[in-house]
Amino acid sequence: AHDEADEDEADEGEEGEEEAAGQEGEALKIAQALQEANFMVKAIRYPTVPKGTERIRICLHRHNTKDQIDSLIHLIRTLV
Repeated sequence: AHDEADEDEADEGEEGEEEAAGQEGEALKIAQALQEANFMVKAIRYPTVPKGTERIRICLHRHNTKDQIDSLIHLIRTLV
């Protein structure tokens, strides 16, 4: 028998998938914007990390200046 509880569970699963896809898209969007500004970053996505926990890897080096790091921080703040 099919009841409303089954439909609610199915809806929750679809919403979770959409949210995870949205987060992955957000990580890619931010990484691309930072790369276009010449920052060395990568979007870290599934399967490297669990779905819904996508993130950005930022590579800093000892030759990066304070101004470069400040610019990176400012750009991230405008993107999120």
